[in-house]
Amino acid sequence: MTSMMDLSRNPEARQAELLTRIARSGFMTVKDLATAAGVSEITVRRDLAALEKDGAVRRTHGGAIGLTVSDNDVFDAFEPSFAARRRRNGNAKAAIAQAAMRLVRPGQSLAIDTGSTTYEFARQCAALTGLTIVTNSARVAGVLADTGNAVYLPAGRLRGGELSIYGSMAVETMSTFSFDLCFIGVSGITIDGFYDYSPEDAE
Repeated sequence: MTSMMDLSRNPEARQAELLTRIARSGFMTVKDLATAAGVSEITVRRDLAALEKDGAVRRTHGGAIGLTVSDNDVFDAFEPSFAARRRRNGNAKAAIAQAAMRLVRPGQSLAIDTGSTTYEFARQCAALTGLTIVTNSARVAGVLADTGNAVYLPAGRLRGGELSIYGSMAVETMSTFSFDLCFIGVSGITIDGFYDYSPEDAE
C-alpha cells in the first residue's frame, strides 16, 4: 500500500489513488480527497485538473466524479436541461413538494429558489392564496402569477435555459426581504454541504 509520504511526493501515485477513490465512491469532494491523500486542497485541485485533462474524471463544483459512474449514482457533470430534470425522479419531487406544502400557512412570506423540485412545489402552491412569494426563478413566478398571491422577482441578470435571476443586484434585492420559510433547491448534498451546478445560482 502506498504511504501518505509517498502520496505527497509522488504525483502519479497520488493521482492513481485519487482516481481509485473517486471511482469507488462515484463522487468525492476536494476536501475529502485532500484528507485521504494527506495533501493540500490546492494540490488535489491541480491533480484533478490533470486527471480531467486525461479524460479520467470530470470536475464539478467542489469535487469530481468518475466518468464511468452511472447517472443514477451521482449528479451529472454538466447541468441537464430543466425539462430533463423535471422528468427525473418526478414522483420523489412531487412527494417532497407535498411534504413542504404542509409547512405553509396562510399569510406567510415564502422564498422559493430556482430548480425542478422547487418548481413542483410552486405548482402545488398555486392552489393557495394570500401568500407573499419572492423567487429568483422566472418559471416559478410564471406558475404563481395569476393565483392571487403577491409574487416578486429580484432585479438581476436572467440566466438562459434555467430562467433564474442572478448577480449582485439579485443578491442585494433578496437581502431586503424577510421570509417565514425558504424553499431551496440544490444539485447535490454531501456531508460537507450543498452543491449546485451554477456558481451564480449558488450565490
